[in-house]
Formats: sequence, C-alpha cells, structure tokens
Amino acid sequence: MRRILGLLSIAIVLSCCSRPAISDWFIPSEEAVGSVYDFSFQMADSLSSYDFSFYTRVDGVWERSIRLDAVWYSPDGESFFETVYLRPGNRKEGVQPYRIGVEPSVPGDWRLTVSVPDAPEGFLGLGLICKENGAR
Repeated sequence: MRRILGLLSIAIVLSCCSRPAISDWFIPSEEAVGSVYDFSFQMADSLSSYDFSFYTRVDGVWERSIRLDAVWYSPDGESFFETVYLRPGNRKEGVQPYRIGVEPSVPGDWRLTVSVPDAPEGFLGLGLICKENGAR
C-alpha cells in the first residue's frame, strides 16, 4: 500500500511540472532588428497540434491592415514564407488568430521571423501566442 501511495505521489508531482499549454512572447519595436521580430519556440510533441495568434500594441488607433511577412524555419533547415495581415483595430491592442491546428512535420526547436515593412505610426511591437492542444 505504501508503494502505491508513493508512486501516486510521484505521478502527481510530475504532472504539476509539465510545461504550460500556452506561451507568449512580445518584442518591443525598439528590440526588433530592422523591423524583423524573431520568435523561437519548441514544438516538441509531434502528436500535438498548436494554435498561433499575433498581437500588437499601437499608441493610437490604426486604420489600415498591417502587413506581416512571416518566415517559418523548421529544425531540419526547411523554410516557408507567407504574407498575412493584421486587421485594423479600434483599440490600442489587437489579437488575431494566425494559424490553427499546426502539426509539426519535424518536432523540435522552431523559429518564426516576422517583418513589418510598413508599421503604422505608434507601432509598439509584435507578440506571438502559442497554444499547445495536446494529442490529436
């Protein structure tokens, strides 16, 4: 009986030490190198899917879409480029879904660079939210 209780205690402690299901990063504009925001993160579980959202802060209200040129870099050196747009917001902050249900072809350390070529006046930075959904 003590052995079972001991194993149960260990299992509870280990489950409390798991990494969070949601991670986010915000890079202020002054830390971006040449208007490029560089995010590194893990998609270590090839059996999980991941949701990504962008968010921004603007000192004022932006009235036009913000162009984002995104390049994904996989752990095995492959890359993928796309252009997406953040819709105008009526507040100083905006959160917008980017990719839902991403299933990594290669588990490991991934990188996403995002350039903002025509940031509106008062653009304070860019953030990325990553939510791990668990096993498919």
